[in-house]
Amino acid sequence: VPVAPFGHSEGVDTRRFHLIGAYTIDRDQLVRQGWTDIHSGERFGITTSQTAVGRIVQVKSYGNVLAEYRTHPEPKSADQQGNPCDRTTVGLLYRREVQVAYIVYVGKESNRLEEVEHGVVHDWQDVREVHTDPRHDDWVTLVVPVLKLVHADVLAQATGLSSRTIKSLRNGHSRPRSTHHAAPVRIAVEEAQTLVVDPSAEPDVVHHAQRLLRSPLAHAVEAELQWQHALVQRKRRKI
Repeated sequence: VPVAPFGHSEGVDTRRFHLIGAYTIDRDQLVRQGWTDIHSGERFGITTSQTAVGRIVQVKSYGNVLAEYRTHPEPKSADQQGNPCDRTTVGLLYRREVQVAYIVYVGKESNRLEEVEHGVVHDWQDVREVHTDPRHDDWVTLVVPVLKLVHADVLAQATGLSSRTIKSLRNGHSRPRSTHHAAPVRIAVEEAQTLVVDPSAEPDVVHHAQRLLRSPLAHAVEAELQWQHALVQRKRRKI
């Protein structure tokens, strides 16, 4: 059963949470019966009300689905100023400009296809096969050498990731999930900008910094910051 936005019970992992229950066409029975999270095995009640508390989860009603369809965003399009569309965008839409940040090789394997089609899988990282060549991996060759120059505690505080995760990323033993990828790259770019103007920096360090700043990754970070600034300005004008 699909959960409404911000309808999860407190303390659950929203990326790995899916409720199942006995089939019935009786609406009252659907609300009365218990529902089980397939990942944790814990039991919850459900409601379509916005007053869900405790072990009660707010699920989507047909009205919620219709309302979302009316105002669903169009990520492939931009408004007349070139900004990504949001729920309030009206008028003629244009195709968004795309800048390539990095290339990732993914497999065609249909991992857990039936679960994906039925909406049971909520995190794309759980089913996507990624094949990387360390010799041509921008994360390994450009970002990691610069991140190693930033103290692990500083990175943890700036990204919200644990110190253990940060150390694994800096050592090249793992790479960030898609939801956490932007923050470490942004910090690496900011560090690189400092290094290229530091007269005391070692030549090989400056070389790594210059390579990162010339890469599509740095251009993507700059474009993202410009978009965020434009979005803030738009909100201020509305206020």
